[in-house]
Order: sequence, then C-alpha cells, then structure tokens
Amino acid sequence: MAVQQDNALINDLMEQVLFLVSHPALNMEEPDQQEVDQLFAEVRQNIWQMLSEKLDLVGKELNENRAKAIDAIIYVVTGLGQAMGGAADEEVQLALLNKARGEVWYVVENHLL
Repeated sequence: MAVQQDNALINDLMEQVLFLVSHPALNMEEPDQQEVDQLFAEVRQNIWQMLSEKLDLVGKELNENRAKAIDAIIYVVTGLGQAMGGAADEEVQLALLNKARGEVWYVVENHLL
C-alpha cells in the first residue's frame, strides 16, 4: 500500500478511536458497562467495515479473533494519540507515527488478512 493510502488509513483509524475515547459513555464517573460494551462493538464494526473496504476483505467475517485484532489496533492508535500530544517536535511525532503504522500493519497482516 502506498504511503499516502497508509497515512489515510491511520488517519481514519485515529478518527474512529478519537470518537471512542471522547465518547461521554466512557468518560462518566461510573460508566454503564452495557453502554460501554455496545460502544466498543459499534466502533469495532465501523473499523472492520473501513478495513474491509480499503483492504478488500470481501467474504471475511468479523469473528472473535478479528475483533481482538481490532482491539489491538484501537490500543495502538490510542497510545499513538497520547504519545503525539507529548511529542517534543515533528521529528519525534513522525517517529511515533511510523512506529504505530508498523504495529497496525503487523496486526492487519498477521490477524486480519
């Protein structure tokens, strides 16, 4: 995948994760576990749809193993967002982005494709 497409995919993933982590259901003092579970299920499904379209995963289903892989991607992208906020300069941000890109692609290639 070309770097621009690669970056676009990471940006799309970041957008989904930002929606998740900023959602009021997760930021309540005592979150409703059923609502949190539903929110994660929706975000997993959205990410799966996006990846299916971009990576041509036609015919593959979002099963338990792929859901866990998407959770790993959510974890990587959440960490990237947190780390980017504390990055000293653009060079550090680029290094963080490249590291996260590699981690996301490891999960995609080894657990989703």
